[in-house]
Amino acid sequence: PLLLPAPPAPPPSASAQDPPILLLRADGVIGPDCVLIPDGVVLVRGDRILAVGQKVATPSSARVIQLEGVLAPGFVDAFTRLGAEGGISEASSWSTPRLRAVDALDPDAEVWRERLAHGVTAAQLVPAVRDPDGDPIRVLAGTAGVVASGGRDRLLLAVGRSTVGLISGPFTSREGGPGSLAGAAEALGRSLAADPGVVGAKALVVVDSAEGVRAGRAALADRDLAWLGRGDPAAYGGLLRGELLGLPAIDDGNWTPRRIETWRRLHAAGVRIAFGTGAGGSWNGPGALRASAMAFARATGDAAAALAAITRNAADLAGLGRGYGRLAPGARADLVLWSGHPLDAAARVRSVMIAGRTVWSAAPVAREEEE
Repeated sequence: PLLLPAPPAPPPSASAQDPPILLLRADGVIGPDCVLIPDGVVLVRGDRILAVGQKVATPSSARVIQLEGVLAPGFVDAFTRLGAEGGISEASSWSTPRLRAVDALDPDAEVWRERLAHGVTAAQLVPAVRDPDGDPIRVLAGTAGVVASGGRDRLLLAVGRSTVGLISGPFTSREGGPGSLAGAAEALGRSLAADPGVVGAKALVVVDSAEGVRAGRAALADRDLAWLGRGDPAAYGGLLRGELLGLPAIDDGNWTPRRIETWRRLHAAGVRIAFGTGAGGSWNGPGALRASAMAFARATGDAAAALAAITRNAADLAGLGRGYGRLAPGARADLVLWSGHPLDAAARVRSVMIAGRTVWSAAPVAREEEE
């Protein structure tokens, strides 16, 4: 099979500002709307995508590569702590806004290579608002960070969304922090009154109730908000029409018909879903993202929305914006070549490109077309 190529080294006379152009032709391309384009083309220069479509003008200088399979945007793990040392938390206080998730990054963790093998090109590391035993709750848990799975530029956002915990109680707390949702909302209000910048322009609010959603909106009305759902999202998801809601990916241990039905109803209500592997363990690794998207597609009948949940929606929830999680002009060249459609259970990853550089291949790289 033909795979994504390693970009050629420019000749000595070439300008550093004029990297070579690659025209990648594939059996199919997942376009900006997450819909398959048969016999599609992706035009890449350096680390950026120039054009995507069925017919794309070919510059005379382009290196043309014919690929067998489907080109798709790299998956994004919307929220995780896999690949970090420890729990990404500071237990000394309920308010630790200066904690940075990327400071716990373990760049040598095997999970980063595992992610590449599953087509995952970026992951958002998120601080914990609760320890496993629930003690204490952190209203201001620190800032998330976004990391690429491979390549030279692993760090994408050192300081991403502020992580805010508005979880129902009661909780015990060794250091006298808030023991209920009402206490958490009051503590958040006091912190904002003392320093409006304690929560950045973008916030990820962890909630498990409708009251938590309302409290987050009231306190952070001027912020760009995304939500991380805990508990039963059926109890509050209807409030989030048109908004981003992060939900844990499924595996054999947390799959239930009710969970799938909740996804279907959230989708019907217009909630934008993004899947993440959560705190996770070996049972909920990178492969759970695609498994969740496949289940979402079956539940909703909407394959495009299912792919969006692990690509563009996940990138948006991570605060990356339109330059990631999609194959579109101007986006970063994070591409994955699959043997078939990514939501086909039989499809496998053949090659992964991050920022225009091939970082993982299952077999030798592609050949150029003969003139």
